Amino acid sequence: MYTLNDAVNTLLRLADEQCINTLSGNNVFIKRYDIEAPFKDKEDVVRYILECIVKHDVYSIEQINEDINNYTRRGLNIKWTDLTLYYSTPSESYFVVNLIPSETQVETQYHVGIICTMNNLENKPYNLNDYVDEMIKRWDIKQI
Repeated sequence: MYTLNDAVNTLLRLADEQCINTLSGNNVFIKRYDIEAPFKDKEDVVRYILECIVKHDVYSIEQINEDINNYTRRGLNIKWTDLTLYYSTPSESYFVVNLIPSETQVETQYHVGIICTMNNLENKPYNLNDYVDEMIKRWDIKQI
C-alpha cells in the first residue's frame, strides 16, 4: 500500500532531479485542508501558504498521518492526497498537503508536484524557492 511517506519520498527524488536546491532532511507540512473559510481564488491559497511559511505554522508528518487516522475514525476515507514541495531552507523543506475526504470506501490516490515559476519552461533544473520569493516580494510580506 502506497502511503504519505512513500509520496514524500517520491517527491524528494523528483526534486533531486528537477531542482538545484539542497533539501533539508527536516520535512514540515502546511495543511490546506484545515481552514475555517474556503478560499475565494488561487491568490487566497498562495497568500495562506506564504503566511504559514512566514509564521512557521507547520506540522510534522506524524501529525498529518494522525489527521488521516482521525478522518478514518469519523467514517471518512481519503480519496485524494495532494502533496506539493513548496519551499526549502537549510533547516526545513516545506510541503503543502491537501486531503480530499470521501464518505465511500476508496483507495487513496496521490498527486505530487513541485512549485515553480512560469518562466521555467525549459525543462532544466531550477530554484524551487524562486516562486515563493517572488510572491513575498510582490505582496510585501515579511521576509522568511
